[in-house]
Amino acid sequence: MDNATGSRVAAAQATASWPPCPDGPAGTGRMPVELGGETADALLACAQRLHVSPYSVVAAAYLLMVGRSTGTRTPEIGLRLAGGNRRVAVRVELAGSLSFDQVAGEAEGSIKELTEGGVAAVPAMELTDTPAGSVALTLTVAVPLTEEWDEDGGRVDATLEYDTARLHAGYARLLAERLVTILRQAPRADTLDDIDLLGDRERAALVDTFNRTAVPFTGLADPVHVIIAARARRYAERVAVADGSRTLTYRELDELAGRLAARLAAAGAGPESRIGVRMEHGVALVVALLAVLKAGAAYVPLDPRWPELRASQLVTEAGCDLVLGPAGGAGSGLPHVGVDLDGLAAGPSRSVERAVSPAHLAYVMYTSGSTGRPKGVMISHGALANYVLWSASRYMRHPADEPAAPGGSVVHSSIAFDLTVTSLLTPLVAGHAVRLVDHADPRALPRALNAHPDLELIKLTPSHLRILNREPLAVPAGPRTFVVGGEALTSDLIAPLSTARVFNEYGPTETVVGCCVHEASAREPGAVPIGRPIANTRVYVLDGRMRPCGVGIPGELHVAGAGLARGYAAAPAETAVRFVPDPFSPEPGARMYRTGDLACHVPGGGLRFLGRIDDQVKVRGTRVDPEEIRHVVLDHPSVRDAVVVPLPSEEDVRVVVFAIPGSGAAAEPSAADVLSFVARRLPEAMVPEAVTWVAEFPLTANGKIDTRALGEPAPETVLSNRPADGEPADRAESRMMEIFEQLLQRTGFGTHADFFDLGGHSMLAVRLMARIHKEFGVSLPLGILFDDDARASTVARLAAAVRGGAERREDDLVRLRSGSGRTPLYLVHPAGGEVSHYRALAAELAEGRAVHAFQAPALDLLPEQTVPALAEEYYRHLPEGSPSIVGGWSFGGAVAYELAGLLLEHGRHVDRVVVLDGHLRVPEVPENDSLGQFADEIRRMFDIPDRLDLADLAGVTMEQGVERVFAAARASGRLPETVSHAYLRALFARYRAHVRALAAYRPAPRELAVELVQPRDADHAARKRALRDWQELTGGRVRAHLVDGDHYSMLAGPQVARVAATLDAVLP
Repeated sequence: MDNATGSRVAAAQATASWPPCPDGPAGTGRMPVELGGETADALLACAQRLHVSPYSVVAAAYLLMVGRSTGTRTPEIGLRLAGGNRRVAVRVELAGSLSFDQVAGEAEGSIKELTEGGVAAVPAMELTDTPAGSVALTLTVAVPLTEEWDEDGGRVDATLEYDTARLHAGYARLLAERLVTILRQAPRADTLDDIDLLGDRERAALVDTFNRTAVPFTGLADPVHVIIAARARRYAERVAVADGSRTLTYRELDELAGRLAARLAAAGAGPESRIGVRMEHGVALVVALLAVLKAGAAYVPLDPRWPELRASQLVTEAGCDLVLGPAGGAGSGLPHVGVDLDGLAAGPSRSVERAVSPAHLAYVMYTSGSTGRPKGVMISHGALANYVLWSASRYMRHPADEPAAPGGSVVHSSIAFDLTVTSLLTPLVAGHAVRLVDHADPRALPRALNAHPDLELIKLTPSHLRILNREPLAVPAGPRTFVVGGEALTSDLIAPLSTARVFNEYGPTETVVGCCVHEASAREPGAVPIGRPIANTRVYVLDGRMRPCGVGIPGELHVAGAGLARGYAAAPAETAVRFVPDPFSPEPGARMYRTGDLACHVPGGGLRFLGRIDDQVKVRGTRVDPEEIRHVVLDHPSVRDAVVVPLPSEEDVRVVVFAIPGSGAAAEPSAADVLSFVARRLPEAMVPEAVTWVAEFPLTANGKIDTRALGEPAPETVLSNRPADGEPADRAESRMMEIFEQLLQRTGFGTHADFFDLGGHSMLAVRLMARIHKEFGVSLPLGILFDDDARASTVARLAAAVRGGAERREDDLVRLRSGSGRTPLYLVHPAGGEVSHYRALAAELAEGRAVHAFQAPALDLLPEQTVPALAEEYYRHLPEGSPSIVGGWSFGGAVAYELAGLLLEHGRHVDRVVVLDGHLRVPEVPENDSLGQFADEIRRMFDIPDRLDLADLAGVTMEQGVERVFAAARASGRLPETVSHAYLRALFARYRAHVRALAAYRPAPRELAVELVQPRDADHAARKRALRDWQELTGGRVRAHLVDGDHYSMLAGPQVARVAATLDAVLP
């Protein structure tokens, strides 16, 4: 054990005590201590050699046993003569180099103090684990006089008494055995470190019995993709994966993955080759991952939200041959394969599934590294299969052979985080469904759980759980299983999950997600244990000499067995340091992984996590090494030296930087510039919260940087002085500015610039709210971005809202402006679900009218988006008691009419319906025609002057068509960089669903007053037909109003003012 490791263990030991014994009965237990025969002879021999009383040898052994067992470096025990009233304290610092002889000498001096030098006549002695206060452990020992020793056979009478409310009986027995073990070794030990505390029974229990985990899983020799293919043959038409816009059965998933694998194989993919996967959450992502495995290659997961520099670095370091991404995306300078599911389905049926061995590589996942570079953890097929088969058997409650497997899992975390392996692959090997949601939105998980009450498996971190506990959750259809990992778990977090099974899963990335598990209970106080090793896994808690640590004694956790990684990619030296020979395995060449984590065995079985030996921390479940952050900060030209300090907060860890400016830097270097520099190179969780400039670092007495003396980064020191108007005024504004810069991929704007004016859109707005929640721990409603109160979508206004600690649940209803005195107006989105079209109209309407808009829920939350279904959904969000006006543009007019009908049916007052160029009877539109209409929507939405050149759409798949729209819009130069292909694909899926819903809508006649606003430049015949349809439906209760513009321009530019004036004139 090196010095740093030893100091961390010492720190853990300094605060340790007897292992807790929860709910133990009050009383005193007694246990004889076997000090006869060989042990008694060793005791006497040691006493004679040292010229001390045998009592001093026993006292020294007792002192060492108490110190080591409680994890106390400087134990202090009580010593009293039997029948006496006076007790003296014996206190010794148990340095490893100290000899047992020296400890016995200290005890001898204390005994002489009690007996005034007459040690030989002592009949018995009492030793306690503390010299004063509440005693938990008492050893009473009677040593015969030396001349009686041979006559009595060397028998020493000793009894251990213990407080049953504080110590388990089994643990007290271990303590008695440890005392005997120490006495037997004492005569031969040069130093205290030479004395092994464990007896044969305890050693066997911890090394052998605890690690009897062999389970011969059926199919363990098969790689995961082969197991999933077998499920596809058995459950061909069962749903396998779904996202907000698409669902695949097991048959479809297997066929598409096989076809993509054939393309990859033709491009040279095979065993040991590596393919990057950089895609948003969606069914195509699952197809891509399985295709890589079927091709025999290993996948390298790359978060699409990582900075480009980070992704490019890892692609190069991993040695990727290809990068899989969305159709038409960029491939980080390497041969790129776009994943077009429709193209695969329509293409050749040739499929590939190459044979691989359990030793072949399955994936390479990168974690933070102390060398300043990320480490690529190489996981084999055998290791992956062991974990996934075990987790399926442990976590999935329903057998896969049911007619329709219920539940399944929700994938809500990044694929670059190994936590996702559980929720993604475990259900698939069991024949269950996987549902994918946006991993950048922290509220996507609670929304998914409410929308799909049958979801069964939820894998998450404690940070996720904190967010989940704030949200009201619907009653699930059946028992749920929550698997919590990535960070230390406390019982208070699981208290709200009283009806669910909750597992605390521990495991570094180097051990395939999880290697220990404990089924948790809210009744367990404090930190939840990490439990026992999973199937075919061995774990050891070892001291600095690689000896097993006894129950309750801190040591470094080591992991061995089937789940071990092969090592680190292209890092043999680092691999040799962390993956070392397993001295406890009979298998030749067996290895174990040094986790760098402190742990201890607890009485009754199981393990408890105690923290890190090194400086690594977890930020929102992601392993972060401050040294890697420091290396990137030092690359900035303004920084001469830096120290990265993790600061624990109430719910997570904040990472801050203290930096010394370089000699060539400006007098007042920009902290924001350094943070922006780091954000372009590291994942979000690794970007520091602040940079504080200092002249020099304070040092401790031994010359090390005193991080405690650095303190908290004060807001006024984050930036060099108070900035001018339009620049960040405090840390909150600085951090908000960084979020804007990272999401919008632009700089050079002030704190009063509007999010939407800078290129933001509604899908990006959801990510903005998620980032604000992650950075500040505050939930802001999405509607605040559309609020008319002093430009609420600016850096300054959002920072102010964060300071106010706004905390409201987001729903479908967005407030566009506040007001009173006029009847509120509730607008329904057009096809596609966007509400930003209404911002200009809301701003132009007369003061005093509150305006709200309904944004469409994601397809995965409300798959059936018919007109009646949407109306039902929005009815739930309308406030009761007050009159209201409902309306909508285009498709929104039909939903508004249906919503008004629901209000009437429930006896509520609805003043009238506002229809902005809405039509009722529309034919079913062929998919290619809807693509053209969608292209027009995109052109108008982003103010693209010319029609988009889509060429001939005949025979083009939906995926290819959306790609053409995206490419044409990008070529126009008007499409913001923040608008991704994935965004347009999701938008089109919802647009197409709404177009179909309108074609299928059959409205019922109702006595409703309708204000029909129509554009003058629209087709005359179509305009007349729409007016006639609305008149027939309402019995003639329609007033028609003509305004300038066409279907799109009526809500933009100067025309929207005319629409607002028209509505102001007719609405109450």
